[in-house]
Amino acid sequence: MSLSPPDDQDLLLVGGSGNLARKKLLPALYNLAIDGLLPAHGNFIVFSQDDLDDASFRDLAVAAIKDYSRREFDQGTWESLARRFKFVNSKDGADAMREAAILPERTAYLAIPPTAFQSVTQQLQSASLVEGTKLVVEKPFGTDLETSRALDSQLQQVFDEENIFRIDHYLGKETVQNILAMRFGNSIFERIWNRDSVDHVQITIAEDIGVEERGPFYEEVGALRDIVQNHALQVISLLAMEPPISFAPERIRDERVKLLRAIAPLNPEEVVRGQYSAGEVNGETVAAYVDEPGVAADSKTDTFIAARFHVENWRWAGVPFYVR
Repeated sequence: MSLSPPDDQDLLLVGGSGNLARKKLLPALYNLAIDGLLPAHGNFIVFSQDDLDDASFRDLAVAAIKDYSRREFDQGTWESLARRFKFVNSKDGADAMREAAILPERTAYLAIPPTAFQSVTQQLQSASLVEGTKLVVEKPFGTDLETSRALDSQLQQVFDEENIFRIDHYLGKETVQNILAMRFGNSIFERIWNRDSVDHVQITIAEDIGVEERGPFYEEVGALRDIVQNHALQVISLLAMEPPISFAPERIRDERVKLLRAIAPLNPEEVVRGQYSAGEVNGETVAAYVDEPGVAADSKTDTFIAARFHVENWRWAGVPFYVR
């Protein structure tokens, strides 16, 4: 499938100097620039509470791109991208945000904790930037069903539902994107993709990075919320869902929802929670979780999780799904 650049628009990165932005979003923008898939016109507005200006943010951004981009650094590509960044300190509020926006259309990406969603959307409203804006929010989306529904209510007080996009960056991984093509583009697999031929399914989500500077964030979330109820369930739903009637996003979503509803509640006896101690990763010494900055010395937060899921439908009855 060929891709083309989106229409001219501004891009607003809220929390654009944080961990998610540095490791994922800024390298992604750089790679889109290489592929010619950024809008031809529009500012990239970085809204953050850090004490930076345009020049110091660009220094941060180029370092992030060199560290985390999947492609080699190209000075020409960087220079064409860098001149479009406009840094706005959050203490300057809605007026500064509005002044940095130059086009009637924009995408606002909230790379911030969910507790800050409401205040940011209200600032967008105060800046008269709701109309023409598509709002992107990423997990974690609350801490439980009640807080998730409260967040939905808060967002929908400002934005129409059709302009709110809830995403999981794991769905952008090439291996995950290939699941549907492998399943439904190869008839040999679909014929055996059921309990008659499959004994069990193992999903291993292994990373070689630690908590790093995200200690305060991880203390609130833990591996169960950070990995299992987001990334793991997304992968299970793609692996186990029924064939959609088309590859339209809504049809795929409908089948994934059906699959998630067929998953039995977790049995506590089939869940193992743990916490990493000090050790080595790829030959480098790593600290214990409780020794990370911002982590309580007596923390019981889980940084490792293993669980067994059961899908109660005709295709997967009796086939356990192991996640770790």
